[in-house]
Amino acid sequence: MSHLPEIPEKFRLSRTISRRSPAGIMEDVGEEFYDFRTKYPSYDTSILEHFKGVYDSVYVALHPFISIKKLGTESLSIDYKTFRMLEKSSAKQLTWSEIGNACDISDIKDMNRALLTLSLALNEKANDKSQNPERLKNYCAKQEFFLPTQGSFPASFENKILDLLLQFDITEACFGDEHDFNCELISLSEISRNKPWVSERSALKFLPQKVFTTDYQLLIIVDWDSVFSLVCTNLDASKKGLIEEMFEGFWCDEKTEHAWFV
Repeated sequence: MSHLPEIPEKFRLSRTISRRSPAGIMEDVGEEFYDFRTKYPSYDTSILEHFKGVYDSVYVALHPFISIKKLGTESLSIDYKTFRMLEKSSAKQLTWSEIGNACDISDIKDMNRALLTLSLALNEKANDKSQNPERLKNYCAKQEFFLPTQGSFPASFENKILDLLLQFDITEACFGDEHDFNCELISLSEISRNKPWVSERSALKFLPQKVFTTDYQLLIIVDWDSVFSLVCTNLDASKKGLIEEMFEGFWCDEKTEHAWFV
């Protein structure tokens, strides 16, 4: 494991650390810094505008629906780590397009709203009040399909992310949580391809929400409530096809914001 790179001044953002005192009063106890280049975009800002000067292209990678036939949909009877192991080792991935065609939800914006409505992630105004959420839930239950992973990388993405890094001769990457409270630079040779990233004796001790290279040419990041990840890059246009082959999704344009589905 190596040391994390220093944050240049122009990319350094600060935040106040607050703690609750024994008397129950929130008090400021210090300041810490984090890297703007690996911060998820603000919800009211264009994604490309947010990363301007750092990454020139951003791909929205949709988290797949999955089928684990040996498990059915009885996931509540097993622990989360076991479920992720089964997802990584034996899951069949299904695209939004496949499920949408079967459920008559042809627009990925509508699919995203239906998924977030089912997980109670939207406010009342943004909720999908059509029949889409119920139709989607019933179809997936009947077919024994699991809904896309929300708020973290799907286990089925883990090897794809490793493959993407290795395609460009990257040997180590930074793995961090949402606010970089945990962030480690790890050799890719230490990351298992056969087990989930967070498992017994693994190099990672926490579930990452971002992976980025030390030269900031590539960032893969997921927001806490999302069913998609962002792949941010400065890769040559001829190499972007690799991202499209690995992940279902689309490239952001100048107007694309986090809530592109509303």
